[in-house]
Amino acid sequence: MKNVFKTAILVTFVALSSTSVFAKIIENPIVFKKGSYGTNLKGTFKGDDEARYTLHAKAGQQLKFKIKSTKNLAYLNIYAPEDKPGSAEAILKGAIVGSTGEITLPETGQYTLQLYQMRNTARRGEIVNYNIELKIIN
Repeated sequence: MKNVFKTAILVTFVALSSTSVFAKIIENPIVFKKGSYGTNLKGTFKGDDEARYTLHAKAGQQLKFKIKSTKNLAYLNIYAPEDKPGSAEAILKGAIVGSTGEITLPETGQYTLQLYQMRNTARRGEIVNYNIELKIIN
């Protein structure tokens, strides 16, 4: 009986403590100022956290970006409309293109931009300050 009680306490403790392991996701819509086709995004995230932005764009438009971040740790993935990180593959992968890139958007809709850091620095809990220059060109 004592072993059952100890096991129940251990399982409860593990279940409660594991909730802090999940990454925090910060999601914000991108709205360009009237007459403008570009913006700067600034923020901070830590460890496994990530920043997500949503952007409505039209098929054929070019999305250009340039990232400046702490120790060049920030990477950007871009997901097509209806696709989300964790359940679909990115149409642009920051780990491949680096901190500067562009993509011709394949369809009209709301795109998701995911900003993250690589697993090795995320595990160390690195804090990443970032600034992204973002432009849409028709």
